[in-house]
Parts: sequence; structure tokens; C-alpha cells
Amino acid sequence: MRPAAVILITLLLAAASAALAASPAPTAILPVIGPALDDDRRDLDGALRHALLQSDAVDLLSPVETRQHLLSLAEMGLVCLPEDVACLVKLGLVSNVAWVLVPVMQKAQGRTISVEIGVIDVGAAKRKRTIKGKVSLDDATAMGNLALRAMGLDVLTDRPPDVITPPGDAEGEGEGESDVGIPAAAPSPGAIVTAIGGVAAGVSLVGAVLVELVFNDVIQADKDTRANIQPLGAVLWGTTLLGAVAVGVGIYLLTEEPTP
Repeated sequence: MRPAAVILITLLLAAASAALAASPAPTAILPVIGPALDDDRRDLDGALRHALLQSDAVDLLSPVETRQHLLSLAEMGLVCLPEDVACLVKLGLVSNVAWVLVPVMQKAQGRTISVEIGVIDVGAAKRKRTIKGKVSLDDATAMGNLALRAMGLDVLTDRPPDVITPPGDAEGEGEGESDVGIPAAAPSPGAIVTAIGGVAAGVSLVGAVLVELVFNDVIQADKDTRANIQPLGAVLWGTTLLGAVAVGVGIYLLTEEPTP
């Protein structure tokens, strides 16, 4: 085999391995078991599932699919206990997942619960790790973090991930309110009309005065030029008048605008 072909195959294998490593890991989490109350187990189950769904590294099997696979094994006489790794591996193979999480919840002492989560590596056919923790039933984030820690993933925080602190709000940076990212207010109709009328009146007035100076021979020009420029002067005076009227309308609109 040519060296170039060997290099190409090596690169392709490396790319395939990287793609597999970056893809979410198929994971099944069993319903919470243990001697705790049904409502408490359901709260914990919801918190664990919610936390795993927040991670891009996990492709979580739905509760319906997980239940169907458990029923399929039960029909074959297999009921997986938390310590039965061989049975849990079979469940993982049937479910076509890489990981099986087994949460066990003890009775609550007040609002504090004791939880144990076993992580089964289906490919290696062994228990990867087991974590234990005590959390409050009122702290959904802490309960969910147990599942993330079991998977070796980043835990959730109380702060929403989409909150962005604008520049100047950090400690020690400036004083008062920051106006970063606040768009400028659009000009009001009154301001627009006043501005347009003022420009039109100003330009027309200058032109009309120049025409008058030419027509009255203050600015020297021949007879034909003075005669031909007179209609232009009339137009410019009319435009000046219209511009002045527009300024008046704009000022009126400004006075009628509500105070912010």
C-alpha cells in the first residue's frame, strides 16, 4: 500500500473517531426505585431527566422507550436489580444505549433525601462508577446535578445560561446606568417636518435672493439672463414660502407631542 493511501486512511479513521467522540452518548436512566414515597421518587426522576436533557453530551432514552424495554426483559423473566450488572448490561444492549443509570432513593428525613446512582458501561459490561449524595427535595437543581456528576458532566447552576451581563455592569466598571446596546430614539414627525421645511426654505431663500440681485443688476448679467431668470425667482420665492409653512407646521406638531 502506498504511503499516501496509508496517510489518507489514518486521517479518515481519526476523523471518524473524533466524530463518534463528539456525538451524544445514548443513555437510559431507570425509574427511581427504593423505599421512598412515590411522589418523592417521581420528583427525583423528573429532576434527573431534566438535568440530563440539558446536556449536549447525552442522548437520553425517553421514559416510554425505557419502560418498553424493561417490560420486554420482564417477559423473558429478567428483572434487573441495582446490583445485577449482567442484567443491566443486557438491558443496555436491548435498548441500544452506551450507558444505563440506576438511581436508588432512600426514605426522606424531613425534606432531605439520600440518593445513590450507579452508572453501567454497557460496552465494557461493568459498573463504571457509583455516586451517593444527600439533597433537598425542594432543590431540583441539586437533584439533577447528581445525574450529571454520575455521568462526569458539567453540573447545572442556578443562573440561567442565556443571561448576559452588559458591559459596564460588572463590579468596578463605571457608574450609573449603562446605555450600551440601547438604540437611539427615532426622530418625531414634528422634528422631521421642521427639519425638511427649514432646509427647503433656507436653500430657496438664498436662491431667490441671488435671482433678485441678478435681476436688479446688483450682480451684473446681460439683459437676456435677467429676463430668463425672473420665472426662476418666482419659483424660489414660492418654495421659500412653502418651506416656511412647513416649519410652522413642524413646530406646531412638536408642541402637540406628549412629554416622554
